Amino acid sequence: MPHLQRAVALDPNFAMAYATLGVSKSNLSAAIKSRRIFPEGVRSMRTSQGERERFYILAHYYDIATGDIEKSNESIEGLAPDLSRDSTPLDNLALSYSAWAGTTKSVSAASESLRLDAKDSFAYEHLPMAIKFESIHEADRLPSRHCGEGTVF
Repeated sequence: MPHLQRAVALDPNFAMAYATLGVSKSNLSAAIKSRRIFPEGVRSMRTSQGERERFYILAHYYDIATGDIEKSNESIEGLAPDLSRDSTPLDNLALSYSAWAGTTKSVSAASESLRLDAKDSFAYEHLPMAIKFESIHEADRLPSRHCGEGTVF
């Protein structure tokens, strides 16, 4: 992380460095610090910023800084043409859909990520989790059966 901190110190308009620093801090459970970083990244985005970088920055800004998972997912889904070539946005969607009860979408995103990159450790982590959550949600939709004495199956 020192390299990212140095990068934003040298270039306060380096939006991608802010976003990567914010994600890194968030992954290290420094949520409060990461929430403070993302607004700087969003403010420093330039019109010359590539679409992929803009979607990455906005998706993580909405997810981590504002907690707006729906807008985060919309930002990632905006990368649709890139989703057929890169497993990273699919990994993010799989994780997000699992947490957001979009379990069928989560299984689909994790499966596609694994298809694109068989060495993607995140896909191996997200796919079983998505399948597990999908089976839990499916079980919640099944009708309960009462078998006397208040037992519910």
